[in-house]
Amino acid sequence: MDRGLMIFFSVILYGVICVLIASRGKSLSSTSEGYFLGGRSFGIIITVTTVVMGIYSGLTFYGFPSTIMRNGPYPLAATGFGFIGLAYPLIGHKLWKMSIGKGYITTADFLSDRFESNGYGLLVSILQIVFIVPYMTVQLVAVGNGLSYSSGGAVGYSVSVLIFAAFLVAYLLIGGAKGTGMMDVFNAALAIFVPAIAIYIIVGKNFGGSFSVLGQKAFENFPTMMDSESFGSAWKPVNVLAQAISGMMALFASPHIVSKMFMAKDTKTFQQMTWVGPLFYTILTVPIVLMGIIAVALYKDVIPAAQADLVVPIMMLDHTNFFIVVGMLMVLFAYAMSTANGFAMAAATIFSRDLVGKYGFKNIKDPVEKDKISVKLGKIGVVVLMAITVLVSLTRPAAIVEYAYKFATPGFAQILPQLLLGMYWKRTSKQGAIAGTSIGLIVLLVTLFIVKSPLGIHPVIWSLGINFAVTYVVSLVTRPSDSVLERFYGEEA
Repeated sequence: MDRGLMIFFSVILYGVICVLIASRGKSLSSTSEGYFLGGRSFGIIITVTTVVMGIYSGLTFYGFPSTIMRNGPYPLAATGFGFIGLAYPLIGHKLWKMSIGKGYITTADFLSDRFESNGYGLLVSILQIVFIVPYMTVQLVAVGNGLSYSSGGAVGYSVSVLIFAAFLVAYLLIGGAKGTGMMDVFNAALAIFVPAIAIYIIVGKNFGGSFSVLGQKAFENFPTMMDSESFGSAWKPVNVLAQAISGMMALFASPHIVSKMFMAKDTKTFQQMTWVGPLFYTILTVPIVLMGIIAVALYKDVIPAAQADLVVPIMMLDHTNFFIVVGMLMVLFAYAMSTANGFAMAAATIFSRDLVGKYGFKNIKDPVEKDKISVKLGKIGVVVLMAITVLVSLTRPAAIVEYAYKFATPGFAQILPQLLLGMYWKRTSKQGAIAGTSIGLIVLLVTLFIVKSPLGIHPVIWSLGINFAVTYVVSLVTRPSDSVLERFYGEEA
């Protein structure tokens, strides 16, 4: 059989396995809490794998080695994801406890209730939906490029995107949050073991099995790889901090991660995440960085710039066997699937609960009927979101990656001050929250596109700093209502 067709059928097999695994969560998907939150039943294994696999993406799997090959280990600035150990006890546990008592399922549920403003909750929901689409598109573009290249063109870009989207929709509709969480455990296993085997084979074949020889060759090809000057302005302390903060936002404010904080089954899960989360993140990061070092040693100044983002499949085709090539394609799918399913489920929840649910269920009095409709709307939201994302992906938008990382991630972050202050500072007011988020978004747009990085400082620092300051100052001259203080803090003004 032709090699390209064998790769095609191997990917189909992977997709079928994912759907079968996800179908094990079908029993919970008939209720809104079961479908959107997996029945709040996630223990530490499902929690850590679904969260960390959701943080990394298909583009990360291909993009980090490419970036290291071209510019050095700049991705190390993304160690802000290490804050995962703080996100769960400081934010996640508090949100989780409130969600059990007050029925929260989304970030907007909490924020609209805390600030007594459906309008602010609507603003948050719309912002999240707008920023979710580019992230979803990035996953489809990465898979489309990877599969079409690795199959030698036997599976075209468009077909690759459609296959990925079809399997994603299938298991989201069947298994809901529980099914996708179980599938993420399978994907995490692939992401740990397959790259490790591939690296072992490549280092053995090209560097005598010695990682020190690999390192020497990498430095020969890129002598300034570890010099701070090689990173340019990105290595300024304030911008390293900005990159760390941007990474942290994916944990503290991004809807596909925050939503998973509502899914844990008990306090013990949050306690364990303080150390299991950073550990598992590190386990996944090491092989990706090693592939970048190998790329430097084998392909620095060899691969044309236009093909740099394909260095991982190029490396696999040049230096491993068919089974590893297929295995690494499955890992690409695993990362992309785990990120995309988190965003898709978050978008479906926002669509069903925050948009239609709050404004379209007013005439439905029966809570059971309302719950059934909520699940149906969530599934409709999955299909609509994927249709939009596929249409955007098929155009291969070159600017979508830059938009996703430069604007969407800091954009998600603009609700972080309100999330933190709303939980921990009782004086935070509705007026402060609205003013802070609105001005933060304006500052982000200005410092990204008009007056770019004033004083050489990253836009996320400017926008978040001003967002916090405005929220604080406006809250000092206004006040939350007595009912908010009573419900959230057990006291009156």
